[in-house]
Amino acid sequence: MQQFITSPGAINLNIFHQAHYTLGYSHFNISNYTEAIAAFRRFISARGQQTRLVNDALLRIADSYFMNRLFAQAIEFYNRAINQNLS
Repeated sequence: MQQFITSPGAINLNIFHQAHYTLGYSHFNISNYTEAIAAFRRFISARGQQTRLVNDALLRIADSYFMNRLFAQAIEFYNRAINQNLS
């Protein structure tokens, strides 16, 4: 996936931003939470719109912070996910 993301022209493809989401889940599933946070954040900043996947990425960021015992950051992202669902 990382090879795709860094390949020339990949940013012009519709699936480019989805690749960050997939990469985030890959890192999350192998307990590489710091890399998962980075990938999910790139996905969210690229999407910029409220979608189910953005909400899920917010929750996975929160879960990753929680697993890294960074509870204040976890609460911040859980709240962002909740607030996004309310709007």
